[in-house]
Amino acid sequence: MTLRFKVRRTARRAIVSAAILAALSPVGACSSKPPAESDGAPPAVEHYAAPPEGTASLVQSVKARRDRSGQTFVSGRLLLPAGTRIWVEVFSPTATPSDDPIGRAELYLGPSGSFEAGPFNLPGISQCRVQVTSHFSRAWQAPEILAVIGLNGTKLPKSSLKPNSPASPQSGGHLDYSGTLNIGA
Repeated sequence: MTLRFKVRRTARRAIVSAAILAALSPVGACSSKPPAESDGAPPAVEHYAAPPEGTASLVQSVKARRDRSGQTFVSGRLLLPAGTRIWVEVFSPTATPSDDPIGRAELYLGPSGSFEAGPFNLPGISQCRVQVTSHFSRAWQAPEILAVIGLNGTKLPKSSLKPNSPASPQSGGHLDYSGTLNIGA
């Protein structure tokens, strides 16, 4: 074996080892577990009764308001248990479905399904389109939440969910709300 071959083989091993370590490294990886209790983790599941079949939406109310410093907050109440993980995205009212949001928050519902997302910096905008999303899968929700709403929302009214598979609506669905809001003071 020549010295040149040994150097190439050693370099290849080093590159392969570095690639394997980088792939296995937890740095920058996402966690499927909610943050620690002190970091805003979902509260313990309270008494919850799913709304009846025929309920048109799991969104009871959503509103946007601007505080004294000009920051915008989106708040509301969903007919879901405390601790349910949701995404709130804010778009320009003229945004197309392919546009990126101008604000985004991932949070857990508070008591009675309440939430407040923000602050969002939306200067000069008097309206915004808000999208609220929640998936009822093991990747999105804690086991305690899935116990009361069912995997894929099977214990929730089908009438209030967007089907995960339109060809198979009995397989469950997810929350997908979109609405245009006036930003109040």
